[in-house]
Amino acid sequence: MQLLKNINGTVSPGELVAVFGPSGSGKTTLLDILANRKESGDITGTVLINGEPFDEEYKRLCSYVVQEDILLPTITVRETLRFYADLKLPSSWTNREKEERIQSVLEQIGLTHRADMKIGGMLPGGIHVRGLSGGEKRRVTIGCGLVTSPSIMLLDEPTSGLDTTSAMAVMKTLVELTQDKNVTVICTIHQPRSEIYRLFTKVLVLSEGRLVYYGSDPVNHFVDLGYPFPEQTNPADYILDAVTQIKENGRANEVGDRLADSYSAQVAEVNARLGADVGASRGPKKYSSAYNNGLFTQFLVLWKRTGRDFLRNPSNSIIRFVVAAFVGLLFGACFANLSYTAKGMQSRAAVLFYLVINMVLQPFCSISLFISKRTLFNAERAARLYHTLPYYLAMMFFECLACIITAFILGTIAYWFADLNNGVDNYFFAMAILVLAHFAGDFFMLFISCLTIQVDSSFAIGAGVTTVYQLFAGFFVTIDSLPKSFGWLRYINFIYYSFQAMMANEFENTKMDCGLPQCPTGKDFLEQFGMEDARKGIDLVIVSAFAIAFFGLRKYTTGGGTFQIAQFPISVPAYIQGQSYYVTAYSGCTL
Repeated sequence: MQLLKNINGTVSPGELVAVFGPSGSGKTTLLDILANRKESGDITGTVLINGEPFDEEYKRLCSYVVQEDILLPTITVRETLRFYADLKLPSSWTNREKEERIQSVLEQIGLTHRADMKIGGMLPGGIHVRGLSGGEKRRVTIGCGLVTSPSIMLLDEPTSGLDTTSAMAVMKTLVELTQDKNVTVICTIHQPRSEIYRLFTKVLVLSEGRLVYYGSDPVNHFVDLGYPFPEQTNPADYILDAVTQIKENGRANEVGDRLADSYSAQVAEVNARLGADVGASRGPKKYSSAYNNGLFTQFLVLWKRTGRDFLRNPSNSIIRFVVAAFVGLLFGACFANLSYTAKGMQSRAAVLFYLVINMVLQPFCSISLFISKRTLFNAERAARLYHTLPYYLAMMFFECLACIITAFILGTIAYWFADLNNGVDNYFFAMAILVLAHFAGDFFMLFISCLTIQVDSSFAIGAGVTTVYQLFAGFFVTIDSLPKSFGWLRYINFIYYSFQAMMANEFENTKMDCGLPQCPTGKDFLEQFGMEDARKGIDLVIVSAFAIAFFGLRKYTTGGGTFQIAQFPISVPAYIQGQSYYVTAYSGCTL
């Protein structure tokens, strides 16, 4: 199926262009091609800026604003803009220069009075953070794109989901950019009200991937084609109705071919100007990388933002730690002051098993937290803010910190209330196993989250696998009593090794209190579970290996698709860093 065919046109600096058309007409596809954001599939053809390829280096000179407002609810407006400034502006900029740029952006988007207010929104778990309105969030998203003072802005439906007042405020911001900063603005839009429609200097109309009009007077154009314009009608509604009739009458090819012929002279003129201007000036200094800052700087910036989000999100900290303390107290109340009698040793084994299980199951809350941030990660990575590695390390730093605190809170309370092996070495070894089991469980849940899109699917897979792990962990059924066909399951079960290490740590060098001269030893008790040969040091290494393995097993699933770009030119003159630049693209995507 061919997505775009015969797309031609020119855009000058300071113009506000609407890419207009029915749903599925190819508006977003065209915008993605102009921004060079189509990464999947087989893409051919070229996109030029000032006669040079629109490659990774030039992506920093163009700002792309997605349709959704993908922002962290717990971060303020100023902190959000500072995050973009730290990652998008050159590392040579001082803090003062960055703050001055942020203040300038706040004034441009009209949010100076809201600078220190949180973005707001719904957190995982249903917790709502008060913050900005929908229109203000949209302006923050646009502001993030303005941090680098781009000369080309591409926006995908900037007024989508906004009320009339908010939509007009957003569009006036874009108009001011074109008039005051001479920025070239191209945006897709769907059925704007007449007041918004009149703000555009040009309109590009698409239907089924074909260009049916491009210019500043679409109404007269469609009237000339035989589609009368009713009085007191929104021009945008009229254009959509005319496009629908063109489609129904089978005239799309005829109209598209006529437009392609009429623009051939304009394309030749633009190419001639390209040849003259490019020879005089090759443009700004080219960059060696699409990123302005190195991996370490990216990590520090992400670490700072992740830390703020972690501390301000109750689901990450307060609730998690309170639940750990409550469960620890519950364990202590149910298993207080256990003895070393036969019954007491069975209870000790139960405490150890359920401590491990609790450490493994608590990270289920990480699934929704991780998936909720995946959209943000994908959007920011597509904008070339940072690499995957620093993001993952910053997130894991605070996730691991939460695991350690949770394990020590729950484990310490339960350990001393139940009067488990009170040797100092035994206590710290038990805490180490619980922390590692928590790590392994957490990284396993994150791995599952990477393989699925929906939270429900992640929960279903995670619950199914951990249920099997629990069943074959050696507490309910001893490993030696299992059929040989199931015996191998212990080798892929980190819960088994965690439980075995806890058992060996608790019962080695102990004796059962039986009231007889010769009482069974702790090793005899371990034999009942098939763990008489357990080596807790080796088990600790194995659990660590599981945690490291799950940490490394991460994958983001993406959809496929094959795009082939035919040779139909789109010429977009732009104004970049004080000089005129011409962006030439060859489009006509085929999927």
